[in-house]
Amino acid sequence: MRWNLEELYAGGAASEELDSMLAAVEAGLQQVRPPAVNAEVFVQALDDLQHAGAQLSDAEMFSYCLNVEQPENPDVKELKGRIGGLKAKWNSRMVELEQWMTELSEAEWHAVLEAPTVAPIRYLLNDRKARLEQKMDAARELLVQDLATDGYHAWGEVYFQMLNAMRIPFSVNGEVKAYTRGQMWGFLVGPDPDVRSKAADAMEAALEQQAELIASTLNHLAGFRLNVYRHRGYTSVLQEAMAQNQMSEATLEAMWSAVDESTNRLTAFLKRKAELIGTGVVSHFDIFAPIGDLNVPVPYEEAQERIVTQFSRISKHMGEFAARAFQAGWIDAEERPGKSGGGVCIPFHLRGESRITLGYQNNALSLLTLAHELGHGYHNAAVHDLPHLAREYPMSVAETASTFGEMVVLDAAIADALNDEERLKLLGAKMQRIIPLILGVRGAFLFEVRFHEQRQNGPLSVAALCQLMADCQQEAFQGALDRTNPYQWASQGQIYATEVPFYSFQYTFGYLFSTGLYARALAEGERFADKYAALLRDTGRMSVEDLARTHLGVDLTAPSFWQDAMSLLVRDVELFLKLSAS
Repeated sequence: MRWNLEELYAGGAASEELDSMLAAVEAGLQQVRPPAVNAEVFVQALDDLQHAGAQLSDAEMFSYCLNVEQPENPDVKELKGRIGGLKAKWNSRMVELEQWMTELSEAEWHAVLEAPTVAPIRYLLNDRKARLEQKMDAARELLVQDLATDGYHAWGEVYFQMLNAMRIPFSVNGEVKAYTRGQMWGFLVGPDPDVRSKAADAMEAALEQQAELIASTLNHLAGFRLNVYRHRGYTSVLQEAMAQNQMSEATLEAMWSAVDESTNRLTAFLKRKAELIGTGVVSHFDIFAPIGDLNVPVPYEEAQERIVTQFSRISKHMGEFAARAFQAGWIDAEERPGKSGGGVCIPFHLRGESRITLGYQNNALSLLTLAHELGHGYHNAAVHDLPHLAREYPMSVAETASTFGEMVVLDAAIADALNDEERLKLLGAKMQRIIPLILGVRGAFLFEVRFHEQRQNGPLSVAALCQLMADCQQEAFQGALDRTNPYQWASQGQIYATEVPFYSFQYTFGYLFSTGLYARALAEGERFADKYAALLRDTGRMSVEDLARTHLGVDLTAPSFWQDAMSLLVRDVELFLKLSAS
């Protein structure tokens, strides 16, 4: 249950191979500054930057893995700092490259797009060129990049350092110990409602002690972001996020409209769950809680077998990928002190591999998390041989592949259930996963948008942030929560991800888009496997609207697609309500 990192770069943070690669990247970046620009020079510079970007990506992902293993190692922190500095230089070169786009004649630009190495990323370059009209001049954009390294991004790093260092005192069997946030998660999702409530209290108390500093961090991050948006002339706080996710606000609005229309059926599940677990009301910490014996135990060895089997039912290549990941030591599933909770998939595109970290807890939710991260891994495998920029797919479709992986495993198990009792258990596990992805994310999204709108008038206090968070949660759950999580703004790392603004709605998009994909997989059988691989391969090379239109023949800006997806989830709720009432 431990991964193999030595095969990536032997020696860890002191790896000579890694040191040599980073030195070559630094030297190479100094050379990407030609005195004059034409089509040939532009293509060469683009090729050089893509090569350097791919190497930096591998190095950054390796430093992430090392940080999972050795979070307090100063050598790892030094390595992360070195990589961060090189990424800033790479970003600056990319800003300069964008400026060169404006200096090329129409004929030269056409020649660039026809170059063999550029053809696979033609959409991306045209998109970047079009977005230049929404940005400042190159000199000011470069200044923003430079200031962000020790300002904007540094504030984000400070936040994550605070959270990783946090230890929460909590009493278990009369003995008080200090736990990490990841360890506390185990208590928050346990079967005992009293333990869950006390764990939530302990988490809130710990966050309250750090709340002023975290609020200051959040306000500064938003202040920096809003100032940049103002100077660029953005008319919406979501403009950058929409561009990064290669989607339109019309698509996002259509999705949320369908979610809001069906929320009352999803909360019907929560109300029935409250009856089954004996609380009578639903608190935020009950959402992940097992429903008595509905929590399905799944040992790690069984999880491996289930995932390989179910992936193979959809696609032979998916099954082979999962088997390789397990056999080659790509997964760190062990629970241990100091390890962060949750699951993460780390791509190593230069090697065509991934690494996955999670704390496996021998239950159905951990099974789904593992399938989720392997879905990411399969996506990485589908694009690994493309140019670097084409591998950098937006977060919206990144979560599509991962949630599709979950769905393949769980929905197939539900369909194959031997009896209603087993089917009820699996439906309960599924809904415990869906509610946070749909309604939990809806609340977080509302908070982020309204926080940024209010932040334009000045920083928000801790009390104001807590009230706004609680109000947005109640709106998203349509009043179904008896107790909200007012400090979610302080504990949800996605809000502080400086390179991915508004990193929340992507989970909902991914789940609902995956629902449509899974329906196609069931209907089309073996024909779907190649279509799915082709869709994943194109995720970084076209907008999500074009992706859906090309590979699925659907319009994402129309409510009907999202309503159909939500209707499938409502169907599961209705079946759960029926089976649990008998």
